[in-house]
Amino acid sequence: MSKGNIYKEQELNALRLLTSATDLNQNHKKAAQWDLVNSETLIRAFQLSLENKVLPLFYEKFSQFSRGSVPASFRELAQAQLKDIEVYRSILGEIANVASQHYIEFMVFKTLKPFPYLGSDMDILLPSQDTFKSLINILQQQGLRVTGGGISYTLERKLNERSYLIDVHSKIAAGGLEYIDKDHLWYDRIAYKIGEGEAYVPPPEWELAILAAHSVFKEFTVSLADFIYALYLLKQVDKSKLTEIISQEGLGFSFAVFINTINCIHEFLYASGLDFESMPASRLTKFISARVKSDFIKNPKMPYVYRPYVPALAHLLKLKAKPSASVSIFKNFSNREMILKLFRFLNRFRR
Repeated sequence: MSKGNIYKEQELNALRLLTSATDLNQNHKKAAQWDLVNSETLIRAFQLSLENKVLPLFYEKFSQFSRGSVPASFRELAQAQLKDIEVYRSILGEIANVASQHYIEFMVFKTLKPFPYLGSDMDILLPSQDTFKSLINILQQQGLRVTGGGISYTLERKLNERSYLIDVHSKIAAGGLEYIDKDHLWYDRIAYKIGEGEAYVPPPEWELAILAAHSVFKEFTVSLADFIYALYLLKQVDKSKLTEIISQEGLGFSFAVFINTINCIHEFLYASGLDFESMPASRLTKFISARVKSDFIKNPKMPYVYRPYVPALAHLLKLKAKPSASVSIFKNFSNREMILKLFRFLNRFRR
């Protein structure tokens, strides 16, 4: 076996161990077969868990079900991240308490997951410009440092020389494109108790739509955290409600690309597709799915990075479906020739 094939096999073994161990819908002890893996595979699985924002989850499952020991460096990192998660929840509780005292409602999105997850920040959404400005002013008076401007601000709390960031949004947008209509989302909000206060969270259908859109429009990647969370949400959603949201928000292309990518990863790791009927595939989404499969065959690497034309096409097709979503869309496409190339590319896939 060539060195390249040995590397691919090791990478696949590590990915399979990691994804089966952290799948929220499975029996981890049975699925992971913890004590049958070699040390190289285990170390690579821990490396991947760190790169894909699932180290705390993998560490917890490994500690619970395996008789082996966690490599020291990863144990220290995982324990530090678990502490950071608790600090973030404490800060969120403080914000909820203060907001409740001033009769301000807000929503937490992309942050509260059914597993220990540490992102780069927390995201909260305000329903109006007035409450947006009010909460920022109040939290600034509470000692949080404020940076940024426009449709979102970043609040910073420093504790023990560590910075904890909270992004406060007036819109859910990426690069000037409002990819989720906050008024539609706010109408379906669910109450969520935090400390002595209360906030709101999106229902599963909206959370999945946000996860997919954020992956395509903002991050340009699919991480294992996205993969694990998407598999979990797909078991929770009302499919007819989800279809309605995707159509209403003009997310047909971006959602199809995201779900098809999740499906390709699932097929590659487990030799079976998702038990989920997505929207009818177009020639364009079939073309992109074929490229995802090709990418994984050549290099089974996570996080998976979309090819550059995918987010560009998603922006254009979202704008076509919902012209009012644009705040400053063409800041993303300052090169006129690039825009023309994208439209020519799209013309190849007209039915």
